[in-house]
Amino acid sequence: MIWFADHKALADAITALAAVASIAAALQLRARPRLAAALLVLAGTFVAFAMAADDFLHAWDERYHALVGLHLTRHPLVPTLYERQPIPMPQDWGHSQLWIHKPPLPLYFIAGSLEVFGRSELAVRLPSLALHALCAYAASRIGARLFDDATGLLAGFLVAINGQLLDLAAGRKPTDHVDSLLVSFTCLAICSALSEKRSVLTGALAGRAVLSKWLIGLLPFAVVRMRWKHLAIAALVCAAIAAPWQIYLARAFPEAAALETQHRLAHVTTALDGHTGGIFFHLIRIPRFFGEVSPLALLWFFVLRRGAPAWGILLRWIALPYIFFSLIATKMENYVMQAAPAMALVVAAVAVEFWRMRKPLPMLLAAALVALPARYCVERWKPFHRFEEESAIARQLRSLPSGKILVIGARHPIESMFYADLVAIEEVPSEEQLRLLSEQGWQIIRGGP
Repeated sequence: MIWFADHKALADAITALAAVASIAAALQLRARPRLAAALLVLAGTFVAFAMAADDFLHAWDERYHALVGLHLTRHPLVPTLYERQPIPMPQDWGHSQLWIHKPPLPLYFIAGSLEVFGRSELAVRLPSLALHALCAYAASRIGARLFDDATGLLAGFLVAINGQLLDLAAGRKPTDHVDSLLVSFTCLAICSALSEKRSVLTGALAGRAVLSKWLIGLLPFAVVRMRWKHLAIAALVCAAIAAPWQIYLARAFPEAAALETQHRLAHVTTALDGHTGGIFFHLIRIPRFFGEVSPLALLWFFVLRRGAPAWGILLRWIALPYIFFSLIATKMENYVMQAAPAMALVVAAVAVEFWRMRKPLPMLLAAALVALPARYCVERWKPFHRFEEESAIARQLRSLPSGKILVIGARHPIESMFYADLVAIEEVPSEEQLRLLSEQGWQIIRGGP
């Protein structure tokens, strides 16, 4: 999307006009709720596409996911970060050859997109964008089922324009496509689970959620109460989808799989990689992610609307991720975004209720419940902002040659290996090591971009 970046002001202006037109069309067609919901989701998708058009890979964690996804196009059963390691390197998640630090599904989606659309930044992000749109539409159907069409329309819109979810789908925030797919498949699975006739589909979607971010993907089974027969069918399908990868890793790479399991469990007791925070780490971010008036909506719904049909479902959907990730030691703000569609449903339900009161103060609060998340969406989008430094670095990296080349002292080693088929490391080997590498036919580039 180099053209988009070179003409960003024009492209962002067109995006804004397209989004506004889509919203206006949805309002005109609100009597046809499914079509109106699709148009509101389309408005968010326009913004998501504009954000995903950044012509560079983002530092955390997208560059790693993009590189491993690229390598999976060559050998689908062996996820690697470094294809070649001409010198000994630490075998941690930032330097290892075998890379099983994250579950495989987001990486396979990236690999498939790269295979179809070519090696580009947008191709890395397209699967997350598509699933984010489906997630928003699913939220609208959940809202229509649990409340009414108006609530469903607003909930889908709030999910579609949620700035934090857009950041994830566009690769701009840590945990990016991994958590983006987790949120989407969780929402889709819960939407499916509301109809017990879809037990197989529910299990398939939950299994994909597990393959996106491990066992937290089982959340749909805790959110929606299912009869034992339907629950058993869904659970079997989920296990049939999620378990083979774990079995394969345990047999093909037993030592690496055991170490990765230990690392995953260490998140519970140890603040890894400096990701520290107190018990209220996630709660204090609710006003920023969902609008400054959203705490009022949560209190109004869960205190004053206790006993409503949707009350238990939404309470479990929100409370379980927030409680679990508030209690574990490692804190990252996007861990709880699995609850974001439920937050949007609560905000939408309360906003519709306030608006229908037809009194000045409640209607003002209803407007704020929608306007403040929309403002945060624009804030995260950063329209008309040119990422000149990042784009310039990416242009330099695209000019790197491919071959039996080792870049030493590289400032952007992971991105370098995505844009060119070479090896790049931050370290500078000793002169003796460099001499041996040269004898082995390696071309050495010092201080790459």
